[in-house]
Amino acid sequence: MVRLFGDVPYYTDVNTDPLPRTNMITVLKNLSADLDANYKNLPWTYDDPSVVAVKAMRGSALALNMHINMWIAGFANEDKAPYYEKVELMGKELMEQNDGAYQLLSLAKTKEIFKGRTKEGLFEIVQNFNYGESFSLAASFSDYVLRAPNKVTTNSYIYYDPKFMEQLYPSIGGDLRKTYWFDDHIYATDGKFQCLKFLNVFMEEGEDNNPDDNQMIFRYSDPILLRAEALAELNRDGEARDVVNVIRNRAEAAIITESGDDLKDAIWWERARELFGEGNFFYDLVRTKKVINSKYTSAPMSVGAFNSGGWTWPIDKSALNNNPYMRLNNYWN
Repeated sequence: MVRLFGDVPYYTDVNTDPLPRTNMITVLKNLSADLDANYKNLPWTYDDPSVVAVKAMRGSALALNMHINMWIAGFANEDKAPYYEKVELMGKELMEQNDGAYQLLSLAKTKEIFKGRTKEGLFEIVQNFNYGESFSLAASFSDYVLRAPNKVTTNSYIYYDPKFMEQLYPSIGGDLRKTYWFDDHIYATDGKFQCLKFLNVFMEEGEDNNPDDNQMIFRYSDPILLRAEALAELNRDGEARDVVNVIRNRAEAAIITESGDDLKDAIWWERARELFGEGNFFYDLVRTKKVINSKYTSAPMSVGAFNSGGWTWPIDKSALNNNPYMRLNNYWN
């Protein structure tokens, strides 16, 4: 809710009275404290493979807390170092103390990874055709980036700017993500673009259904990259390179050797590259304020629009009917 709306009415007990919106940094700090106090009550994983990553695990809680603290660091008008240090420590615990519960799998197992319930998954929303569970057709990323023979449509509905795709997956140089996540039309603009990252299709030929992959909320590579980002922000460049190159090595891509601001940029692009299509890109733009910089987005937001809440979703005026203390988001009014 914070990532969508900013400040939110924050209830901490059973209460039906209307409340004004609480500053989002206060909300996030309280959530982080709750997670600090309780995350060790969760197991690293489960013996029952049917609930791995589907039920919350300790890694799920750590990943959530890392995102919370990176969001605080992006917006708080105070020393950011303690939040980066906390993210680094949580990332280290997640990577080094998980008792073998989590690991990056070979990209040759892409279909298994995104079908779900693997050691790479930290938290997922289940979808399974066999049990009548499926997301709305237009709700899945796959609906927009697949075409025949993987869907009945001749062309995919969208494509990405070739310059952006070249930035993510350069045509020169190796990267197994190009091999397993895309076909030969990765830079196409004529309807032939396809992303094959989520492609577990169990249906009758000719049916217009999306793949039945689980929706990834947190995947192991996500907190690894958050840890690398936090280390770079703390100017611990050598450690940051070691961590981000865990992801690069899995992809058999050239290792990252940059330092300073160039390293921070390289880690930024690695998150965009590794988490392509998983719902992180816009939120990463917002929390880092890169959304105002045309270097990172072809549709940058002005500083004025950002400061007035242009990155939030609008709140309908009808919300004032039941809560007179509600305050609408300025940008949308």
